[in-house]
Amino acid sequence: MSRYYARVDTVGRVIGFYSDDVHGPRRIKIVDPSFNKATTPEGDWPVVTVIDHGFDPRPQPKGDWPTVQAPNPGYESNQPVGPQNQKTILIADPNFEPPTVIVRDETFEPPYIEISNPETKIPAEAFEISVSTWQAWLADTANQVWDFSLNAGSGDLVPREIPLEERRNTKIVAIHALREAKTKPGTISIDVGSGRSIPVDVRGERDFRNILGLVTAAQNGAGPFQFRDAMDHVHTIDTGEMVRLGLAVQRHVSAVYEASWRHKDNLAALDDIASIDAYDIEPGWPIP
Repeated sequence: MSRYYARVDTVGRVIGFYSDDVHGPRRIKIVDPSFNKATTPEGDWPVVTVIDHGFDPRPQPKGDWPTVQAPNPGYESNQPVGPQNQKTILIADPNFEPPTVIVRDETFEPPYIEISNPETKIPAEAFEISVSTWQAWLADTANQVWDFSLNAGSGDLVPREIPLEERRNTKIVAIHALREAKTKPGTISIDVGSGRSIPVDVRGERDFRNILGLVTAAQNGAGPFQFRDAMDHVHTIDTGEMVRLGLAVQRHVSAVYEASWRHKDNLAALDDIASIDAYDIEPGWPIP
């Protein structure tokens, strides 16, 4: 049963598939070098005695085995003696010892040991995977082509040529993902004035709606407010502080979207693959 292996790059992307059948197993069995393959008594391989291959074991005259007269078990005494009813018949001499020779016992299994296969093409960094994982990963190579036959059996995945616009769109998708992560980082620290900095939950739409509701209430004259921060500490916040808190959250979200558009505008201005691939989308985002 073949074993299957995969190799990944530093970010976990599959860059090679291998199997025992195609690339040679990592381990092979060989006859134990300490075992002397010569036949006994000089070596360790046992021998057996067999009839000489040059001797024809068929009864004479067709073969070499001598014959003797013996009582005919089918003889019928109440019938006339004749060709079909003889008292004796010729049989192979049961006392004859045919010539024999001593030969190597081909049924014997010598002792084996397991060693590393020097001819395997499976890289040392490849790790074993199950058949189901092999099949799933092999089918999920949208950005790569598996063609070990074109790579002298190496098993390495050959990156397909990705068009410029597809590369640009991949970067834009990554920018959108960063934008979502930066918009809702979990917690941002907001200065509400008087030297007070409060950690505020901004994990999703529910947190934003809660803050918007409190700001609307503050603008309508409500307050002061008992505000529970991201660390579960309760703060007494007056109307002005609540408005400042809401504006700070809004400014944070606006700054994130501005950074997103800036990156996308920069990408739109690039017109070669090398520049798009090298463009770094990480800098320039607001710090929570």
